[in-house]
Amino acid sequence: MSALRWMRHERGDALIYAALAVFAAVTAAGSGIPSHRNWGAIAAPGYAGGVVLALAGYFAVRHFGHAVRRPIRLGVLALVTLTAVLLPMLLLVGLRAAGETGTSVGEVPVIEASGGRLLGSGSPYADLAELAVAHSTHAYYPYLPAMALFGLPRAVVGASAVTDVRVVFLLASVVLLAVAFALRRWSQPPSIRGLQLLLLTPLLALPVATGGDDVPVLALLILGFVLAERRAVGWAGAAVGVAAAMKLTAWPVIAVLAVALVVVLGWRPAARFVGTAALVVAGFVVPYLVADPDRLVEHLFRFPFGMTELRTPAASPMLGYWIERAGPYGHQAALGLLLVAGALFVGYLVRRPPRSVPSAALLASVGLSLAFVLAPSTRFGYFVYPVVLGAWWLTARAPARPSPEEELAAELAELLRDTPVGEAERVPALAG
Repeated sequence: MSALRWMRHERGDALIYAALAVFAAVTAAGSGIPSHRNWGAIAAPGYAGGVVLALAGYFAVRHFGHAVRRPIRLGVLALVTLTAVLLPMLLLVGLRAAGETGTSVGEVPVIEASGGRLLGSGSPYADLAELAVAHSTHAYYPYLPAMALFGLPRAVVGASAVTDVRVVFLLASVVLLAVAFALRRWSQPPSIRGLQLLLLTPLLALPVATGGDDVPVLALLILGFVLAERRAVGWAGAAVGVAAAMKLTAWPVIAVLAVALVVVLGWRPAARFVGTAALVVAGFVVPYLVADPDRLVEHLFRFPFGMTELRTPAASPMLGYWIERAGPYGHQAALGLLLVAGALFVGYLVRRPPRSVPSAALLASVGLSLAFVLAPSTRFGYFVYPVVLGAWWLTARAPARPSPEEELAAELAELLRDTPVGEAERVPALAG
């Protein structure tokens, strides 16, 4: 317990920033991906600066008192976010605009190309003849149609640092997260530990700088959680529906949140949430499914699940990866194990449903972690979803402050309980 107390507040912050600095330095020295090495070289000093500032904050608190603790910790968090997350992205975007290589991962040109294809032909998906001629994994677009919208600015305006899809991703995500934090009625200030995990984890900072396609999906999911907590289930369904119309990774989160809404609000609000999300997804997907189902299935399912001649580069060595390579039926075995694990998770979800909206984020985090470990085609970077959703649970696990209407209803209910039988009509507000 004494060790845990020692790690609280500024000293714990310093240890976290030191671990992040070591990770960034190791990435800079040993990663096989050039853009990742470049990110590590830029981010490591930012994290290291956080160590110095956190220790300085410790001595400032000892000198000036506990009143300055939270402002100092938040200030250090903001500075580290700028230097270790935002600055690497801006520098890599600028270097790419100047013609340098090793400044982004493959998702960046793929999504930008999908925007150009959407503008030119009306579909972000290359047809099967184009795929055969290109014979490149970069010709595949393994996302749902809404993701291509982020490639439109570059297609319309032209190539520049401003229209780099990472900039578009970040701007959209900042706006969505700002709305989410503004809408949530915080009963107590957000946890700084949760904010550190939400903003500074390399699983988020690295893709923000080098790819970033998961960031707006996560921002929409968090906005959906906030709206669901505020009982705006239609708007919540719209937010997560757009996320699900961008990437398949958002779909399990919708299911878990729907179960939580059944517990918290009842079947009708949950059905309205699911129905709205389904309508939004259908609005994006059905036109392409009707026009050319083979093309959609090729890009969205066959390629990501390893059923095409060209294998997806998503091949991090986790359990599903090794099972797939264990023998001639390894692929079927890995998919079968993934389906069994999914069925067990659904059974657990039904028997032990989340009792609040934030706890749904935590349960979704666990389910996605299981899926990513067992999937035959996966990436370590996919764990940004369970990490960020877990961070949101840690940040928002305190109950949201009730609205004025809810507070009034609670006061009236308490007054009714305390009023003797037969006297309630004397309370005008209750008699009405």
